[in-house]
Amino acid sequence: MNDLEFSRLVSVVDLEDGDFLRLTIDADADECVALAKRFSIAKVEGLHADILLRRHGRQVLAETELVAAVEQTCVVSLRPLNLTVEESFTRVFDPDVRPSGEFDETIDLDPDSEDPPEALVDDMIDLGEMVTEQLGLALDPYPRAEGASIDPRYVDVEPPKRDNSFAALKGLKLDG
Repeated sequence: MNDLEFSRLVSVVDLEDGDFLRLTIDADADECVALAKRFSIAKVEGLHADILLRRHGRQVLAETELVAAVEQTCVVSLRPLNLTVEESFTRVFDPDVRPSGEFDETIDLDPDSEDPPEALVDDMIDLGEMVTEQLGLALDPYPRAEGASIDPRYVDVEPPKRDNSFAALKGLKLDG
């Protein structure tokens, strides 16, 4: 059983070197509700992706155009923000890459480096989860409504100094 909110498994076993396959996927209403819950946002009103799968040797490239309509909450005013997320991205899937969690080597965590290939297991790709992951990366973690500002009294305020809890012991003398 698959517990993912938006799963679209596709087999690429028949995709030969140089072949391509065009697909369109959309989240239904229940999937949108589940995605909003996953991302802790007010709503996902729609999620659409156009995907071009292309075989290149043993690897499969997924060139994707993602469009999502979401409602997030302004972190300053708490007003709802209706936003459109548009992302173009490419993922590479390789059968020689082991699934996540099976690492022996060190992982390059440089954010400017190219993403490593994803695992291609049994010639199956979950396009829905791929799109969901990218949506999660594209969402603004601190959305702010236009013109929303924080009261200057609360900006760059230093916290009050607290007495050192050992200050009271400073004057004590121990007879030893």
